[in-house]
Amino acid sequence: MKIGIDCRELENEASGIGQYTRMLIESMSAREVELIQFGKDSGPKIFPQILWHIWVYLKCRKLDLIYHSPHSLIVPILLGKKAVLTVNDLVAVRHPEFQPAKVIVLYKFLLRLAVKRVSQIIVYSEFTKSDLLDFSNIPPEKIHVVPLFVTPPNIKPIRSVEPTVLTISTPEPRKNLERLIEAWSSYKKQQGAGELIIVGRNGWGGVNLKTICDNHNITDSVRILDTVSTLGKWQLLSEAWVSVYPSLYEGFGLPILEAMSMGVPVIAGDNSSLPEVMGEGGITVDVHNPAEICQALIKIISNPDLREQLSVEAGSQSQKFNRHNFSSATLKAYHVKN
Repeated sequence: MKIGIDCRELENEASGIGQYTRMLIESMSAREVELIQFGKDSGPKIFPQILWHIWVYLKCRKLDLIYHSPHSLIVPILLGKKAVLTVNDLVAVRHPEFQPAKVIVLYKFLLRLAVKRVSQIIVYSEFTKSDLLDFSNIPPEKIHVVPLFVTPPNIKPIRSVEPTVLTISTPEPRKNLERLIEAWSSYKKQQGAGELIIVGRNGWGGVNLKTICDNHNITDSVRILDTVSTLGKWQLLSEAWVSVYPSLYEGFGLPILEAMSMGVPVIAGDNSSLPEVMGEGGITVDVHNPAEICQALIKIISNPDLREQLSVEAGSQSQKFNRHNFSSATLKAYHVKN
C-alpha cells in the first residue's frame, strides 16, 4: 500500500498538527506501507502557497495511492475518494471568537465540502466525532476515532522540593491562561510556596502573559518559557506536582496525555474532549472560574495521598493510548473502500 502524506507541518514540532504528522510517519514506517512525503519543498518554487496544492493533486492523481492530509482541505477536496482527511477539531465552527474572522467563513465552506468528498475521516476523540456529525450530514461509519499517543523517555520522575505547577500551552485566548494566572495568584495568597511554569510560544490573539502576571503581582513565582527542547519538556514534567490544562475547547489535549504518562495529576476543563482523555487521572473543573481552579490546586498540592492516587490513575490511563492502537486504527481507515 502506498500512502502520500502532507508533511509541511513537520517543521513545526511544537504544534499539535506537527506532532500528529510525526506520529503518522513514525508509526506507518513500522508497518508494511510505502510512504510518499509531500513537504514544503515538494512543489513549485514560485507561488508555493497556491501552486503546491495543484502540484500535489496532479502528482497523486497519476499514482496508485491514498493521500492523507493531517489538516489541509484543498488537496482532499480535489482528490475526493483517493483522500483521507484528519479533522483535528471544530474550534473555528464552535468558537469562531478564537479564530481570525477572515478565515472562518471560508474554512466552514471548505470543511463541509471536504468531509463529503473524501473517502474516510480521522478524528482524535469521540467528542470530535460527535461534533463533526452535528456539523455535517455524513455517515457515522465514515469517521474513525484514532486517539493520539506519546512515547515518554526513560526518565524517572523526581518531583521538585517546592510545589511546581506546569502548563504546556500556546498563549492565545482559547487556552485560557489568564484565568490560570488569576487562580495561581489566589493560590499564592492562600498557600504561599510554589512555582507556576508556563511553556508555550505566543499564538494568535496577542496574550501577554508577563503583563498579566505583573498585574497580579506574582511575577516572581511564574516562569514563562517560550520554548524548550523535547528533552527539556520531559524533564519539567518529571519534576511537576500537577499539570493544569485550562483550555476552553480541544479536539484531544495532547499535553494532558504527556503529563499523565509521567504520572503527573492533571487539572483540566470539564469541556470538549478533555474529560475523555483524562479519565480518572485528575480533576475536572469549570475553567471559566479561577476560584475553582485554585481550589483544585490546593486540593491536590496539599494532599500527598490524593496526589499519589491520581498519579497512579494518570499512569494507568495514559497506557490506553499507544502506538500500536494508533497505527492499527489508522491503517483500518486506509483500507476502507467506499
